[in-house]
Amino acid sequence: MQLNLDDFIAEGQRQGCIDATLKPQVIRQIIGGSSQMLYQGLVLESHDRRIMGYNEDDVRSGITALIDKFVVKKA
Repeated sequence: MQLNLDDFIAEGQRQGCIDATLKPQVIRQIIGGSSQMLYQGLVLESHDRRIMGYNEDDVRSGITALIDKFVVKKA
């Protein structure tokens, strides 16, 4: 069986590991869109078109922090 990202998120929600207040599709779009925009900024900066003020490590940290917002903390 092959899972897509929406299925993976939905399974995490069923198991109580991922916040279930949003649809899996919305979570996918939030994470995917954010990462796309951040990496696009790095590409623009690498071509001297814009100074973004962050680097690849900042992008990784930011995406990790964003994903952590959807993870349910168990006591």
